[in-house]
Amino acid sequence: MLIAKRLLAPGHASCKPLPVLTHDGPNRFVKFKLRRIRRDYWNVLCFSNSNKLRTTAYELLNNYSPKQTEFIEDYSSNRAENNVESDDNESNIIKDVNKELKNEEVDTTEAQNKGLLIKSRGFWIVYSKRFKDSIHILSVSDIATILKSFHMYNKDTGEYVVAVLELQKRVNEMDRDAFMDCLWVLSRRLKLNTQKNFFKKLAQHVPNILYSLDALDIVKVLWNLHNAGYKDVNICRKVYMKFMDHMEELSEKGISQIYNCNLSAACLAFGRFGYRNMDLYSKIEPKISKSCNAEVLFQTSWGFHLAAIDVTKLVTERMETLVDSLGKIPRWKVQVWKTILNGTNCDTQLKKTVDEYL
Repeated sequence: MLIAKRLLAPGHASCKPLPVLTHDGPNRFVKFKLRRIRRDYWNVLCFSNSNKLRTTAYELLNNYSPKQTEFIEDYSSNRAENNVESDDNESNIIKDVNKELKNEEVDTTEAQNKGLLIKSRGFWIVYSKRFKDSIHILSVSDIATILKSFHMYNKDTGEYVVAVLELQKRVNEMDRDAFMDCLWVLSRRLKLNTQKNFFKKLAQHVPNILYSLDALDIVKVLWNLHNAGYKDVNICRKVYMKFMDHMEELSEKGISQIYNCNLSAACLAFGRFGYRNMDLYSKIEPKISKSCNAEVLFQTSWGFHLAAIDVTKLVTERMETLVDSLGKIPRWKVQVWKTILNGTNCDTQLKKTVDEYL
């Protein structure tokens, strides 16, 4: 009985959750605690190879099935080239545009998430860390594919800036696919005017891959370079002849509606750089259908206006399309139309009609 009391006495080793009950010493005061598991994914052992990263990227891309994002989607965000006359309502216009763009981004994100392969937060942290630590062993094509997978799933943990540091040393290794993917992703993910030298190198690399580009690829290159802050008009002179040679192929790739959209986007892409070439625009204008939709007419007219080319004939022949669209388009587009028409010889009544919607 005395032994039992001694063994069960407070502070005795038998009363402590120790591995050895008879152990006596400082460790007898250590109490067992159930601690929460730390999910510190940044401290995991980073071990991977290029094949595994490439396979993971293709798995993510193959399971991505939302509506494809068009390269023309965000031209309204750069309104510096509108040359809109300042007035008391200009701040309200900017707020309306920002609100519209924000709503479009939310709707687009919700639609895209429905087709995404669900991955945990830990997966993206480990995937990003392994990519950044292994980027030196990856080919340029693999880097472009992995960046595309991050962009499609709207993930940004610093991999885009790290990729630029590696890619700017290997621009000459890019083929057509790697170039188009890197330009498309990085022009949207990098902060404007923070990587001017990198995009300048990309623009200088265009002649090296020009043989593999078609007309639509050239439009995308011009569009994305301008979105990234590159505005040297010499890039238009480098790709002009190739675009003219392949412009007819656009009509053979799809229905006339898509063809018109591509032509209007091309017109605006060249116009944003201020590239003025009458041979180019004179061949685009007859190919724009007189029954085109309002967006095609808007893009074509805006491109002509930015290139300082008269759009009186273009607008006059499609006046009904313009008037019908005024009540359906955002206010900032109406303001652009007013600026365009002020430099033309269009009917005064048409100009007054546009003013009524402001």
